Amino acid sequence: MERKHVEEYKGLSTYFSLFSWKQCSKCKKDFRREKIWQTWTGRVERCLCMGCAPTREEAGKFFTNNEFLPHKPPPPTGPPPV
Repeated sequence: MERKHVEEYKGLSTYFSLFSWKQCSKCKKDFRREKIWQTWTGRVERCLCMGCAPTREEAGKFFTNNEFLPHKPPPPTGPPPV
């Protein structure tokens, strides 16, 4: 007997914002009256536009890998400048 596949990210859903503006976590554009992906990380609402993630799998990867968090630049390598 096969087991059904369990979704990796359970809190992911589509959302249609009728009156309020939502900002995409990836491209930082504001959207209203468009279908977007929405999830809650802790107490913070995160949104992702369909242009950045057209499928549920891509949106799930984006939120599971925490790609919405700001990245630090890598430390400089080599000798310090003189």
